[in-house]
Amino acid sequence: MGNYSRIAHSRMLQELYTSIKRNNSNNAFCINGDFCTYEKLLELIGGISSAIVKYGGSTSKKIGIVATNTIETYASILAVWFNGYAYIPIDGNNPPKRNSLICNEAQIDLVLTS
Repeated sequence: MGNYSRIAHSRMLQELYTSIKRNNSNNAFCINGDFCTYEKLLELIGGISSAIVKYGGSTSKKIGIVATNTIETYASILAVWFNGYAYIPIDGNNPPKRNSLICNEAQIDLVLTS
């Protein structure tokens, strides 16, 4: 199961991970005409997961994600789930002060962005 030791906490996530591995050569996403295979998606999830483990050891278990229509955003959401965290979407178009307030109120210790 690779680096996803915490994935076993949820049968649904286990099935999702198994499906991604089984369909690795198929396209997972098409964003703005660019295709991304499940294999590439899993590679991105692995890198983001490593960063979460390294930097996201918060007690709140909440991670902010600056949400954009990119494969990195979707991979970040999956990496957060696979590591047993919750994510809070952050709008990069908001004024920095508002996003800071959101992070403080939600007790977010780590923010991911592409």
